[in-house]
Amino acid sequence: VNFINENIDINNKIEEGTLISFSLTVLEHYHINSVIMNEQQLILRDECYSFIMPNEDANILIQGSEDEKYSISTTNTENIYFSIIGQKQSFYEGEEVMFSVTANYGYQINSFEIIKDSDLSKIEYSGSSSYSFIMPNSNVTINFDVETLYQVTINNSDHINVLISNERDYYSYNEQVSFTLSNLMPSSYELDKVEISDKDNNIISYSLENDVYSFNMPKSNVTITITEK
Repeated sequence: VNFINENIDINNKIEEGTLISFSLTVLEHYHINSVIMNEQQLILRDECYSFIMPNEDANILIQGSEDEKYSISTTNTENIYFSIIGQKQSFYEGEEVMFSVTANYGYQINSFEIIKDSDLSKIEYSGSSSYSFIMPNSNVTINFDVETLYQVTINNSDHINVLISNERDYYSYNEQVSFTLSNLMPSSYELDKVEISDKDNNIISYSLENDVYSFNMPKSNVTITITEK
C-alpha cells in the first residue's frame, strides 16, 4: 500500500473527514479482486483508491489472487521427442512458451498445429530443434503431423550394382527414387531383369528413361533386386 497523502501517518490518529488516497503495488501475475474499507467497496480511479476517514478506525481489506495459468497438451508424439524448455507445466497468458522437438529415427515431422480453443495456427516444421509461441488465455494443444519413413534395400547381382542418385537411409511416401546400374564386366555379363518389391513382395512398377530407373516410394520398405545372365 502506497499512501499518496504526504501528511498521513497511519501510526497516528487521523482526523475524521480527511480524504485518504492510496495506490497498490501488485506482484507480477497477481491481480486485485477487491479493496474494502469497513465493508465499503472502494473503486479504483486514476490508479488510486480513495475514501473519507470515518469516525472510527478504518480497516482496509485487500483481496487478490494469482492470475490463471494455462496448460499444454500434445498429440501424435509417440515417435518424436518433445520437451518444454524450462520443464514448466503451465503458463500465464502472454508468457513465451519454448519447446524442442525432434523426430525419432525412421520418422519425419512435417508440421505441427498449435490449437487454442477453436483457433488453429499451423506451423511448418523447419528442422529447427526449438520453437516458441506466446501463451493465449486458454489451454493449448500441440498436434504434430508425423510421417513414417521407409528404407530401400538393394540386392545387387555379382557384377551389376545399383547406384541410387539421392541415396540416404530413409525415404518418404510417394517420394521419387531414381537409380542407375553399373555393370562391372559388361563384356561377360548382361542384365536379366530389375525387380522392385514392397515388404509383402508386391511388385512395384518403375519407369526407365536414358538408363535411369525411377519409382515412387510406397508406404512400405522396398527391395531392389538385380538379376544377371
